[in-house]
Amino acid sequence: RGPIHCLKCNRNIYSLCMELFVEDDFFGIQDDTCDVCTKNYCHRCSADDNHFSSVCLCRTCERVYCSKCSTMVECGNDCDKMYCELSCLPQNICASPHCSRTFCNSCRSDDACRTCGKSWCVNCNDCMECDWCKIRCCAECSEKDGVNGVHSCDDCENLKVLCDRCRVEVCESSNCKSCAKIIQPVLLKENKKLQDEIKSLKDENKELKDENKEMRRNMDLARMFLR
Repeated sequence: RGPIHCLKCNRNIYSLCMELFVEDDFFGIQDDTCDVCTKNYCHRCSADDNHFSSVCLCRTCERVYCSKCSTMVECGNDCDKMYCELSCLPQNICASPHCSRTFCNSCRSDDACRTCGKSWCVNCNDCMECDWCKIRCCAECSEKDGVNGVHSCDDCENLKVLCDRCRVEVCESSNCKSCAKIIQPVLLKENKKLQDEIKSLKDENKELKDENKEMRRNMDLARMFLR
């Protein structure tokens, strides 16, 4: 087989290896060949024009396509991953009702709300991430009862975005009234939970006392019969 030339710049693909190693980020044998029509392009040409020219690698099926054989779609979260439109389009759609962007599974996993599992694109992101524990929660779930929501405090200099549990832990060292207002419902719930636990322990203690009293009565009766 003779030399392989790039169909765009007509240069010998293999002869570009050392030059690409020195000048660019690409090195080794450049083999950007479309898996459908088998046309060849060098990596330098295939990386021009924001990844939309000559050939692209689909990150799902791991096949290479030229622009004539398959239109490539970029992840809507700007992570630079490309997908062919033949069968590998990401099915994760932005949760915003006014947006139809799709994005890859890794972006969905990184940006999803840990409560409802919904994900938003970078332009519509409705989730906030706790600065301490890194838990993510959307605005809707953060307002629900019993959810460890993530809120932002505009009055704090250092404690900007925290989940309710982390804010309770650090609130003692902060004199911020806004933080106290945010965690007030959490403290009330925890107080009620403690009261319920105390009541449950008292009821359990009473049951044990009654059982102990009944056991003593039975033992006294047994001694009477043994005399």
